[in-house]
Amino acid sequence: MYVPTKIFLTIGAGRHKDYLSSFGLSVRNAGIEIYNHVNVRSIFPPGCRRISKNE
Repeated sequence: MYVPTKIFLTIGAGRHKDYLSSFGLSVRNAGIEIYNHVNVRSIFPPGCRRISKNE
């Protein structure tokens, strides 16, 4: 399982009749379309630090 050491929080919205298109629009709106997305638990692990999106 992947254990993150750094995280940042962002928000985005996208609307489209097709789910995948709306997801693509929302990640573009959030400014994270160039990143790989991985599933992690919603609890921050010990030692994980919050960083800015620019960092």
